[in-house]
Amino acid sequence: MSTPHPPYRLLLGSCPDSWGVWFADDPRQAPWSLITRFPSRIGYVHIKQMDPAILAKAEAEDLSFGQAVGMGASCEPPYGLPDIPPVLAALDGLGAELFTVVEQDMYPCDFGKPKPIAARTYQYLNSRGLGGHDGGAA
Repeated sequence: MSTPHPPYRLLLGSCPDSWGVWFADDPRQAPWSLITRFPSRIGYVHIKQMDPAILAKAEAEDLSFGQAVGMGASCEPPYGLPDIPPVLAALDGLGAELFTVVEQDMYPCDFGKPKPIAARTYQYLNSRGLGGHDGGAA
């Protein structure tokens, strides 16, 4: 199925990938804009943040995504883009209970590194109104 703007295909009965949509570099396609424009198409949510400084360096040096991740391009909320509060506000405006996945690419990394990041991320998102169930990463 084609649409006027390719990232909209992500929303056709699926989920907004916060970074994948933001990467389109078009304010009309910011995750919060798409959530409010296509509310009936949001079935679940995928939150991912990226460090814009590391991505700019990776782009300037023509590095692969894997190399950028190795430099720390994928980061925990709220330290990257897209900005989380407008995404959460748009999701809250849906008035729906949504399954949410939060992803941070970290490879290679020590086995002990992900758990404290997951706990901090859960606490951050919960403090902003996302969640409320005790199924978090504590």
